[in-house]
Amino acid sequence: MNVRSLKGYNRVQAIGKFQDYGICMSCAERKLRETLEFSGEKRKHCIFSIIIIILGLLIILNKGSEDIVGFTGIFFILGGVLIEYGTVSEWLKLRKELNALTPEKRIERAAWMELLDVAPKKSIDSDISYIPVREETVKMKKGDFMVMYDLIPEIVEKAWSLVNADYSKNN
Repeated sequence: MNVRSLKGYNRVQAIGKFQDYGICMSCAERKLRETLEFSGEKRKHCIFSIIIIILGLLIILNKGSEDIVGFTGIFFILGGVLIEYGTVSEWLKLRKELNALTPEKRIERAAWMELLDVAPKKSIDSDISYIPVREETVKMKKGDFMVMYDLIPEIVEKAWSLVNADYSKNN
């Protein structure tokens, strides 16, 4: 959350309550399938970028590349290519990461991605972030913990301590 002050906008974070969520196995498996396949939103992005590229080509073919309209066509083509590249490279990276995991860890990661998709993202005007309370999180160094969950330095120690205390209590 950004709070306005005399120096400009300051980033402020607060720790909320612990919340238990559950994701069923079929939902996690569906999410894993969707993530590994090139479908859904990824396909829509690619279709959108192809349409932008085609529009750019049509503009260039119609008006030529001499005037400002031709430059618009070039920008359309470049924009479409960048959208396509970003979508495909992000998908390939995620797919490679998932395929490197064991089947159990892969389904656990898919369940976490599904949870992040369905859990609330806002509370009034504040963004909500989620930190899993599990062994991997507890073993993280504080600096890694801060980067992984986008925490400001002033709140890292308290959040890390709370996650560790809750993990110890439940295990």
